[in-house]
Amino acid sequence: MNSISQILRPRNIILFSGALILVLVILYIAQSRYIASQAESIETLIEDYSTIKAASIDLEEQISFTYTDTYIEREARRRLGLIHEGEVLYEQNGAVETPD
Repeated sequence: MNSISQILRPRNIILFSGALILVLVILYIAQSRYIASQAESIETLIEDYSTIKAASIDLEEQISFTYTDTYIEREARRRLGLIHEGEVLYEQNGAVETPD
C-alpha cells in the first residue's frame, strides 16, 4: 500500500474528525465565556455612564445657578455681609446674620 491510502484509512478519518470536533467545542466554550464576560463589562460600563451623566447634569445645573442674581445676592450676603436699605444686621458672637 502506498502512504496516502494508509493516511486516509477510515479509522484515521474518524480520529481526525473527533479531534477537530473537540477543538471546535473547546473554542466555542472559550468564546462563549469571553462573550459573557464582555456582556457583563458592558452592563457595568452602561451603569457607570448613567451615574456619571446624572452627576454631570447636576453639576451643569449648579454652574448655571451660580450665574443667577439669586445666587450672587445670597453669596454677597453670606460672604460680604451685604444688607439692603431698611434691613437690620444681627451679629451674635462674631457671626453675622442677615434675614433672607
